[in-house]
Amino acid sequence: MGLLLSKDGPTPDCSAAGADITNVKGIKLSELGFDINNGTHCGAGAPRFNVVTSDNVLHFLGCSAGTKTFAPQDPTAWARVRIDPSNPAQAFPTPVLPSTTIVSISIIFDEGTDTSPPVPPSGLAVIDNIDINKTLVGAGKSDSVKSDGGKPKKEGD
Repeated sequence: MGLLLSKDGPTPDCSAAGADITNVKGIKLSELGFDINNGTHCGAGAPRFNVVTSDNVLHFLGCSAGTKTFAPQDPTAWARVRIDPSNPAQAFPTPVLPSTTIVSISIIFDEGTDTSPPVPPSGLAVIDNIDINKTLVGAGKSDSVKSDGGKPKKEGD
């Protein structure tokens, strides 16, 4: 299970899949991430976090810039991607300073079927265990409910 993000067409087409992360306005950001299904697309720009900060800057934090490890739920099928928003190598055009407050966070997938290896299959990504400041969030009635229906979990719980 996971969040399916798909773009069925070439990258230049004006379309995208995405999800908004709610209840983040005013927080300070220390970590972002998700688990991604191995074999789905993990490019420089998709899937990515779009983070708007209180200084009115839109920051892009893409999958391939993150640090990848084996995901604990199934290391053969999933990779864990973690992004340090204050790291200039992981945030574009500028890092998110730890003192800056957040206005909004979205997950965007807008790279299409025309992208080529080494990131096949193009046009599709499946992610799970979305990480905002070491709290994993997912589907459910509440904006911050884990996909198993329980309360938000700290990473490692």
